[in-house]
Amino acid sequence: MPSAAAEFEVPLVDIAPYIADPSSSAAQKVVEQVRNACMTSGFFSLTGHGVSEDLQNAVFDGAKKFFALPFSEKEKLDKKLSLGASNRGYEVLGGQALEEGKLPDLKEGFYAGQDIPADDPRTIAGRFYMGPNVWPAASLVPEADFKVPVTEYYHKMHSLSLLVMDILAQGLPYGPDVFREFVSNDAVAAIRILHYPPQTSEDKNQLGAGAHTDFGAITLLLQDGNPGLQVWNHNTESWLSIPPTQGAPFDGSEAEGGVITVEEHMNERFATTFGRGKEGVH
Repeated sequence: MPSAAAEFEVPLVDIAPYIADPSSSAAQKVVEQVRNACMTSGFFSLTGHGVSEDLQNAVFDGAKKFFALPFSEKEKLDKKLSLGASNRGYEVLGGQALEEGKLPDLKEGFYAGQDIPADDPRTIAGRFYMGPNVWPAASLVPEADFKVPVTEYYHKMHSLSLLVMDILAQGLPYGPDVFREFVSNDAVAAIRILHYPPQTSEDKNQLGAGAHTDFGAITLLLQDGNPGLQVWNHNTESWLSIPPTQGAPFDGSEAEGGVITVEEHMNERFATTFGRGKEGVH
């Protein structure tokens, strides 16, 4: 088992062998790679996941069109106006302040998830993150440019998340089905598309996203070509910049385009690591 002082790194893990045959020796090597990453840095990047770069690029292109809309149009989709506790739609610039003592985060976002009708009992009951998605008018951003690729990408990431949970379970001594009892049609599974405008301030208290851990089980984070994602190296007590890897989602305590995070409920064995953002889009 890796020691607490094991080398801090974010490995690139090809999960294609596990997808091809979870019982193969090559798949077991994938399990070990993921397990070691989770017990040291808490982060890893994924390849061989089967999600096309064409789809990833379509999501980024659509996001650019959405965030380029006038604020008056984006504001109409403010997630504070979403139905019940569904938490869908647009989050304004500076809408979050993740780190105490820092300025509000210099980012804006768009939230979507499982599209649950307004008359569904879960929506009516105000279940957290249960409700209909909201989208900009097709006259502003055609559905084929934003709604369609984001919806497809959401479902791909949801399936990939379940696969990663299976891989994580294989590396724990509780049996391969340990997480499956938590999988349901009511999963709080969100897709957040975040836009970090260029930072012009020299104020060190201004970050794209302050230091934080995510509240969920895992996060898959896909970055565009701009650097900015950082993770906390608990060995050196310093921030480590994570360069974007084309087509590779990131797994750790956070994620977008390719990042996953294992958090608090696995703290006894797996590392929970802080992440933060500086500039860029993910």
